Amino acid sequence: MDDMLIPARAIFLLFLSSLPVHSSSDRTFAQDRPQFFSAAFVSPGEELTYEVRWFGVALGRVRLTTLPPTTGAGGTIYHTSATIDSYDGLPFVDVHARDRSDMDPLFFSIAFRAAEKKGGRWRSEISRTDTAGRLLIIERVNLRSPSAAPEDAPAFDTLHLPSAQIQDGLSILSFARAHLRSGSALRVPTVVYGKLGTTRLQFSESTTSIQIEAIGKRVRARAFEGTAEFEGVFGLSGDFKGWFSDDSAALPLKAEMKVLLGSITIELTAWKRSGWDPPAIP
Repeated sequence: MDDMLIPARAIFLLFLSSLPVHSSSDRTFAQDRPQFFSAAFVSPGEELTYEVRWFGVALGRVRLTTLPPTTGAGGTIYHTSATIDSYDGLPFVDVHARDRSDMDPLFFSIAFRAAEKKGGRWRSEISRTDTAGRLLIIERVNLRSPSAAPEDAPAFDTLHLPSAQIQDGLSILSFARAHLRSGSALRVPTVVYGKLGTTRLQFSESTTSIQIEAIGKRVRARAFEGTAEFEGVFGLSGDFKGWFSDDSAALPLKAEMKVLLGSITIELTAWKRSGWDPPAIP
């Protein structure tokens, strides 16, 4: 049962997977920025910490960090990283992962790095998008630690893509934050564990409110739903709903989802973001 605590890439991808979406506005994302697109949520140094709970049992912690953007040939390149660690002493969980996503100006994935601990060793996977050839080039190696040199020769694989614009399990969270106020139904090709699927997203046009323990009062939020048209680790493809703060920061606050053994909750427990206060209810 080592996979009971979801690896970071699957957690953030399934932060966005839920009930089927049926809408006349459902569309494949275009090259141009939509009317409600916003990169205002990007705050270098932002650090968000979440706890993962299964039937009320605390399994582990996820930490998401926004890194300083850089400049490439296509413009601004955004960077975010995630770590996931199960708590010590749990009899059925021992999971540790380190992920990083590099994204283009529209928050589509251009590179993804993942390292996951399995049986005392780390398995590293580096994916790079060849937008011209519509290929995803995947490199896999074994490591003694996330920062160690490879222990063996890398193995390479390629995946043909239906579009040059794809998401990975971490970039899609930034993509959703950028489109929070769109009120649209979107679908995007998504790669998880080297397999291609589709993620459908439905953003609400109205606001709601939610209360989480770390904030201690109800705050203004926006809910969203979606569908993950693939099967992730541990059967993750079921119903899901999530909430973001209804402000320019668009902080992910809470998510609820179903897995094979029941329900998992992911909730914000701490944050580090300059000048951010939870949005008050009018």
